[in-house]
Amino acid sequence: MAADMIRKVCRLTDCREKPQQQIFIEEDFLVPDSKPDVERIVCADGRARLGEKEQAGGVLRVKGEISLDILYVPSSSGEDPAPLERMEVRTPFHHEEALEEEQTGQLFLSVSLAQLTCSLINERKLRVKAILALSAREYLSCEKTLFEGFQDEPLELLTKTVTYTDLDQQKQDLIQVKEEAAIREGMPEIGKILKYDGWAGETYRQLSSDKLILNGALYYHILYLSDEAQPAPVFFQGRVDFTQFIRLEPAQEIKQADVWMRVEDIRIVPRQDGDENMTLFEITADIATTVDTYCERTALLTLDAYHSQKALDLEYDQLAWSYRTGSAKTELTVRETVNIAPSGGEPLDQIVYLSADALGTGCEIGAEGSIMEGLLEFQVIYRCGEKEGLMNQGETGEPVIRSYRGEIPFRGMTELPGLTEEMEMQADFFVKEIGCEIVSDHQIELYARIDLNVSARERETQRFICSADVFEDLPVADENETRVVLYVVKEGEGVWDIGKRYRTPAAQIRAANALEPEEEPAAGSRLLLWC
Repeated sequence: MAADMIRKVCRLTDCREKPQQQIFIEEDFLVPDSKPDVERIVCADGRARLGEKEQAGGVLRVKGEISLDILYVPSSSGEDPAPLERMEVRTPFHHEEALEEEQTGQLFLSVSLAQLTCSLINERKLRVKAILALSAREYLSCEKTLFEGFQDEPLELLTKTVTYTDLDQQKQDLIQVKEEAAIREGMPEIGKILKYDGWAGETYRQLSSDKLILNGALYYHILYLSDEAQPAPVFFQGRVDFTQFIRLEPAQEIKQADVWMRVEDIRIVPRQDGDENMTLFEITADIATTVDTYCERTALLTLDAYHSQKALDLEYDQLAWSYRTGSAKTELTVRETVNIAPSGGEPLDQIVYLSADALGTGCEIGAEGSIMEGLLEFQVIYRCGEKEGLMNQGETGEPVIRSYRGEIPFRGMTELPGLTEEMEMQADFFVKEIGCEIVSDHQIELYARIDLNVSARERETQRFICSADVFEDLPVADENETRVVLYVVKEGEGVWDIGKRYRTPAAQIRAANALEPEEEPAAGSRLLLWC
């Protein structure tokens, strides 16, 4: 017999970090005709950018491009030593992978350059090998029908109220940051820019129901050649502060937000000052900001049901959800002495350029917080100096310029009380500042300040009733006849279990035995049941 059900629709969007995928690239490049021959490669860096994305038929296809900056020492046959040269090359990439069967949500992708090597085949040909890290966050939208009872049939319901964190909205915004930066007093004028890096991060936020105000900083490092007769490499670094307003759709309660900033493009060119001296850098950066905002919502799940006089046909479903238990932000300081030149070999004379990035490698969860482990990956370009009274020089007569890549492990703790090993942690690292000092002929002391943002999620799954129907009436005793049962409670039994067995309302059992609304009888105790 069909009965009119009372049902409610529950909608939620959950996000998960997917395992990183690697993209391998190997390609040969010819030196442009306008560039001199290559004598020795100093360093190679790059930036990866995603283009097209297609998710269909259980397959993910992505395309993109890598921009490579290669710094090298050119061959020189004349008397004047040749300065460092920069070569820019671009190469496309594509990637295809089969998706998991249950992976049906929207994917937000990002790509980074995890590893890069550049080798010299001959003076006009280079070979580049790269490994890209493809990261993905999956946004799974879910809609479930929750059973809440019948219109005209009194039921006993076992319910559970669950609290979950729901993605309220996702916003993407692009801001252009422009600044003119003057070189510091005593620095030589700018001849030619050889290399630069730029990265951006959040410094402060103000979140309300309809807007997000972000204070951010663009950090940049520049390597340029002076305009002197014998140009020398010069290192310049700085930061540009900016404010970004992101309009949100009005929401009742936005509890938390995740913010990611990425420099999509950066252009740095030299400019003359008012006295026509080349002392300025014009910096233009396009910064893409992605914001996820979250609300806390509740859902009432019916776990079990019975009728005092009729049999029920129950249909079950499962609801999976997550709850953000908290987030924290802290600053880490990394300081380490690093050997970057062989002991007894070419001595260090000057740090020419420095860059770094941080990535997470693991997490330990304790009662009061989490210990995040990571690696600070850095690159130093340096000039070799004198040894035993003689300048260490190459065949061109120029001081030798070399580079060194290394990594420093670090650990940092964030206070998030109540963590358990079952919780899922998400950590984002951002290098705010990096510097170094020469401490010996072959050692530098490298230091960095890193922002660490951590959030914790607790994931649960619960079976619930999504639909129900009633059968014909069950055989019952005479309406004028009341049974009194003295029941001995067994281990693990509760009021609900006993009420369902004897088809007696749980509230009636509690009232007859003076039990509080949430109180459960102890094993071995006796209950009076009227049924």
